[in-house]
Amino acid sequence: MKKSTYTIHRAILILLGLILMNQSVYSQNVLIEDFNYPVADSLDQVGNWFRTGLRQQFHIRISNPGLEYTGYAGSGVGNTSQIKNEGLGNVVLKSFTHQIDSGAAYMSFMLRVDTLLSTFKEAYIIGFNPQTGGTNVNTRLMIRRITDQSFNIGTGDSETEIKFNNKVFNINKTILIVLKYSFLPGNKNDLTSVYAFESGVPATEPNLSLVDLVSYEDFDNQGYVVLNNNYAQNDASGCDIKIDGIRVGNSWETSVLSTISSSNNLYNISVEYSIGSYPNPMSEIATLHFSVPEKAYYSIVITNLEGKTVDRPLYKELSPGKHELTLESKYLLNGTYICLLSNGIKTVANKIIVK
Repeated sequence: MKKSTYTIHRAILILLGLILMNQSVYSQNVLIEDFNYPVADSLDQVGNWFRTGLRQQFHIRISNPGLEYTGYAGSGVGNTSQIKNEGLGNVVLKSFTHQIDSGAAYMSFMLRVDTLLSTFKEAYIIGFNPQTGGTNVNTRLMIRRITDQSFNIGTGDSETEIKFNNKVFNINKTILIVLKYSFLPGNKNDLTSVYAFESGVPATEPNLSLVDLVSYEDFDNQGYVVLNNNYAQNDASGCDIKIDGIRVGNSWETSVLSTISSSNNLYNISVEYSIGSYPNPMSEIATLHFSVPEKAYYSIVITNLEGKTVDRPLYKELSPGKHELTLESKYLLNGTYICLLSNGIKTVANKIIVK
């Protein structure tokens, strides 16, 4: 390789590192999920979703048809996730392309509650999770049953820190929800906010939210979306809830107004080109979760923030779809690294922290 080419390559890697370290400065979308997959009994292992914790028998499903909400980009695209709290279920997570660690994290999605039996009291069904190596679901969307036909919406960071709004929503109607986690200076004062709309898509963030809650615990970042089907909850049985059109970004524009679809083909479940790792930070071992859209030779390269390669855990021909790779930290000192997935034409990156 000529020296000038090497210098350019090294500069690109350094720039990628700086972008990942200061990503909240840039306006970006980090996840789009329209559940554009075939109908299935379980979302686990589909489209880079994976289960964590105990593997109970009641799954989060993929059902048909997808939800519709006039004016929202995810309306009518693909199918939908379906949460039916019939018994002990599971938690599934999906990694962002990059974690959000300052400013604010926004998550918008369509919500439809179709059944609330008298056995259902309140529960959380979706939220953020940081890349900390554990399940720390926060900015939870809480549903509280009023009658079989109506409910309230709230938020919470734990079972003991919950706040509801008294506005009444009716079942069998699709509404637009926005969750927001704000990283604020100080200790234990980050803010969780929920917006809910029954019609229209605001072009800018409203001045007032439906409900706000000061966080009982500040998080360093947000790196996953979590869906919960009756896992570790009391009085949460007897519901049928659908969530669709998830968009996550670091601004109102890159979440609520994001227009790109995660898939163009209902039966192609592997069109995403992405990489993430869990746990992150890692100590000894982490699992890289990545997907590629076409058959080709791919490489995974680990670099430090100066652009120097410290490990090459993969170089092989891959088929379209989702893949996993075990990453060991024996070659890595404590610190921050950039994990690059490339086919020689396109490169995507993920920040990895070793502790």
